[in-house]
Amino acid sequence: MMAPERSASATQHTGWRTWIAPLAFALLALTFTFDLSTQQGFAHGILYLPVVLIALLGRNSGVLMAITLTALVLVPVAGWLSPPPPAGFPLHLLVANRVAAMFALLLAMAVGLFTLRLQRRLVVMHEKAQSQANLLEIAGQLGQLGGWSYDLRTMRVDWSAEVARLHGRPSGYQPDVEEGLSYYLDPDQSRIEAMFNACLQSGEPFDDEFQLRAFDGQVRWVRVAARAQTDPRGKIIRLQGAFQDVSAHKNTQRLLVESAQSWRRLAEAMPFIVWTTDSRGHIDYISPAVTQLSGVSQRDALGEGWLDLVHPDDRSNAISVWTDARLNRQRYENVFRLRDRNSQYRWHLARAIKQHILPDMEKAWCGTAIDIHDRVELERNAVDSRNRYEAVLESTNDAVLALDADWRVTVVNSRAANLLQRDRQDLIGRTVWEEFPQARGSLFQREYERCQREQVMVRFEEFFAPLDALFEVTAYPGQDGGVTIFFRDVTELRRVAEQIRQLRRLEAIGQLTGGVAHDFNNLLTVVMGNAEMLRDQSTEGSIERELVDTITEAAARGAAMTQRLLAFARKQALSPAPVDVNRLVSEMEPLLRRALGEHIRIEAVEGVNLWPALVDAGQMENALLNMAINARDAMPNGGNLLIECNNVHLDSTYADKNPGAQVGDYVVVTVTDTGTGMTPEVQQRLFEPFFTTKPKGQGTGLGLSMVHGFVKQSSGHVTVYSELGQGTAMKIYIPRADAAPAKSVAPTQEEVPQGRGELVLLVEDDDMVRQFASAQLHALGYRTLTAASGLAALELFGQHPDIDLLFTDVVMPGGMSGRNLADHIHSLRPNLPVLYTSGYTDNAIVHQGRLDAGVMLLTKPYRRGELAQRLRQALSPKGNK
Repeated sequence: MMAPERSASATQHTGWRTWIAPLAFALLALTFTFDLSTQQGFAHGILYLPVVLIALLGRNSGVLMAITLTALVLVPVAGWLSPPPPAGFPLHLLVANRVAAMFALLLAMAVGLFTLRLQRRLVVMHEKAQSQANLLEIAGQLGQLGGWSYDLRTMRVDWSAEVARLHGRPSGYQPDVEEGLSYYLDPDQSRIEAMFNACLQSGEPFDDEFQLRAFDGQVRWVRVAARAQTDPRGKIIRLQGAFQDVSAHKNTQRLLVESAQSWRRLAEAMPFIVWTTDSRGHIDYISPAVTQLSGVSQRDALGEGWLDLVHPDDRSNAISVWTDARLNRQRYENVFRLRDRNSQYRWHLARAIKQHILPDMEKAWCGTAIDIHDRVELERNAVDSRNRYEAVLESTNDAVLALDADWRVTVVNSRAANLLQRDRQDLIGRTVWEEFPQARGSLFQREYERCQREQVMVRFEEFFAPLDALFEVTAYPGQDGGVTIFFRDVTELRRVAEQIRQLRRLEAIGQLTGGVAHDFNNLLTVVMGNAEMLRDQSTEGSIERELVDTITEAAARGAAMTQRLLAFARKQALSPAPVDVNRLVSEMEPLLRRALGEHIRIEAVEGVNLWPALVDAGQMENALLNMAINARDAMPNGGNLLIECNNVHLDSTYADKNPGAQVGDYVVVTVTDTGTGMTPEVQQRLFEPFFTTKPKGQGTGLGLSMVHGFVKQSSGHVTVYSELGQGTAMKIYIPRADAAPAKSVAPTQEEVPQGRGELVLLVEDDDMVRQFASAQLHALGYRTLTAASGLAALELFGQHPDIDLLFTDVVMPGGMSGRNLADHIHSLRPNLPVLYTSGYTDNAIVHQGRLDAGVMLLTKPYRRGELAQRLRQALSPKGNK
C-alpha cells in the first residue's frame, strides 16, 4: 500500500538532482575564470572545493569524479596563468596553496565516492526491508495475522496495523497492558491474563485461542502466541508474539461439529443400521440400531466385529463383495443375513458409497444396512404363490401328470418326466395315447376313463413293459373334465420289501438255527461224553480205540459246525479277553493264503511293543477273514494285501470329528489292498446290511456289516479310506486290554480235577444229557440230585439245604429258564455257586453279545475235562464272585 508514495518522493528528489551537474560545471567555469583574473598570492585554489561538494549533492559518482578531475587540472593551470603575486611574495606559499587545494579536492572526491557507495547500499537495504515489510503486511492482511510486543523497560505496547484493525483501532494505536487485556471476554480474559503474567515472570510461552470483543463491538475468535526475550544476563526485557483472527476457522469447526452431531442424531434416529468406515475399510462408527437388532454393543461391532453377526453361510460372500467394491472403488451393495438378539437370522440389504468430504477421506465409506427380512419373505411368498403348484409337484416323491378333457398333458413334474423317460417340454400339449400308444386298451386307459366318467378317485398297480417299471397309480377327477394322476415307480420298493421279507426269513432261520444247534449240541454232548468214557475203557491200538476216536472226531466236527451256525445266527456270546494281535495275525496267515489264492500277495507287519487287545479272539479272526475276502474280491487280477498292527491313542479332537469313536488307547489293525477302490457313495453305504457291489448271486452284503457290528460290540471303531482305482485301507480299532494275554497251556488228561463229594443239583430237560451229565459227575467224585425242570429243581432245593452247587441248563421249557431258576435260588441262598450250560443262550445270560458279569457258562458239547475244570472254578472261593 506504501509503494506508490515512495515512488513519487523518489521522483521529486531525482528531479532537482538532475540540475546539479550543469550547475557544478557552471560554477567550476566561473571559479576558473575568477582564478585567472585574480593576482597570485591569494588562496584561490580552495575555491574549487565548494564546487566538488555541490557535485556531491547530485549523488552521481560520475559527475563527482568529472568535476573533481577537471578541478584538479584547472587548479595548477589557473595558478600558472593568473597575474603574478605582489613583489616579495614567497613563492613556496603559492605552490603550497595550489598543492593543498588539489589534495583537498582528491580527499573530497574520495569521501564523496565512499559516501555515495554507502548511501546506495543503505538504499538497497532499505528497499529490501521495505519490500519484506510490504510482503509481511500483505500476508498479514490475507491471513489476518499480526504481531505485537510489550517492552518491560518502557511499559510500551506495540500493535501491528493488522492487530490494531482486529481490535477495531486505527493503525499505530498503542494501548497499555490493561486496555489490551480488557478486550477479552470472560472467562478467556482471566485465562490470557494468567498466561501473560506467567510469561512475564518465568518466560513460559503460550499459544492459545481466545474470544474478544473489538472496540467496534464485533466479537472475534483470535489466536494469541507469545515468547519472552531476555538481555545478555537472562533478564526478561520484552514479550513478542503473534495475533491471528481464527473466527472463520472456529466457525467452520463449529459447523463441522454441528453437522457431525446432526448427522449422528439423524443416524441414531434411523430405524436401520448406519455405518462408516476408515480408509482401510474397517467400521469406525455404527449406529445404535445394531444393538437394538442384535444385542451386541456398538463398540463390539466396530472394526471387523460386525462379521460375527453375519450368518456363517453368508460370511465368505459378504467379505468378498465388500473387498471387491473397495478395491474397484465401486458402489457397494449386498444382501446377507444378520443375527438378531433372539439368535435368529434376518435378511439385510447393505449399501455404501465413498465419502468425498475431505481429500484424506476419499477412500472412506458411508453406508446402511436395512432389514429387508419381511420384504424377502413377502417376495418369497409371492414367488411361492406363483410357483406353488410347480414347487409342490417338484418336491413330492410322486410323479404328477395332469391331463385335460382331451387327454392332453398340461402339467408334468420332473419326477414324472424322469420316470416316463421323456423331456418335459416334449410331453406338454401331446395326448397321453399319442406319446404312449402301448397304454391303449390297458388297465391305465380303463381306470383313467372310469375316473373321468364316474368322477371318482381310482387307485391301482400296473406293470408297464415299455418302461420296465411297476407303477402305483392314484388318479383324481378334475373340474374341467380332466384327470390328475399321481404315480410312482414301486419296482425298487417291492424289491426292498422282498429284501425285508428275506431278512425276516433270515431272522427266522437264525432262530431256527439256534434251536437246532441247541438240540444238536445236546446230542453231541451225549455222543462225545460216552465216546470219551469208551475211550478210557479201550486199550491203545485196539479196533475199539480206533472206532471211538473216529466217533470223537466226527462229534468234534459236528460241534465246530454248530458253533459256526450260532455265529451266523449271532447267538454266540462274546468272551473278550487280552489277546496278542500280532500272534493272532501270524497264526492266521496260512488260512488267509489258502482263502485268498496264490494271485494275492500277503504281507503282515507286526506292531512294535504292541499292546494286548481286549477282544474275542475267535470273532476277531472271523472279522479279519471277512476283510481279507472282501479285499480279494476287489483284486480280481491279483494284487497286494498288507496287514499292519499298531498302537494308537484317540484323543478328544479325533473323537469329536468321528462319531462313534471314544477317547482311549487302541490296537489298530489296518488291512490295505491295491484293488479297484470305491466311490464316496459306495463308502457311505459300505456297512449297510445287504448292500453289495458284487454281481447278483455273488454276495450277500452281510460280511462287512458283521465286521462293523462285531467291532462296535467290542467297543471299538472302524474307518475306511478308499480312492477309486487306487485301493482301500480299512482300519479296526480294538480297545487296549489292561492285562497281558494269558499263556495258552495245552490241556492234559492228568489235569482233570476230581470232586470231593460235593452235592450238585443238576437241572437238564433233555433226558439223555441229564443221565450223561449225572454219570460224569459221579465219575468225577460228586454227589448229584437231578431235575428235569425248574419247578422240580426248586422242590429238591427246598428238601436239601446241603446242596453245594447248581448246575443248570439255560434254555428249558415250562416257562422257567435256568437264569430264572438261579435268580429264585439266589433269593434264598445268595452265595450258592451256579454253573450254566447251554448250546444256545437266547439272551438269558447274554446281553449286547457278552456274558453277564459273574456268570460262568460251560458251552455244549463239552468234554469231561472241561466239565471238571468249570466245576472246580465254580466251587472255588473266587469262582462266583
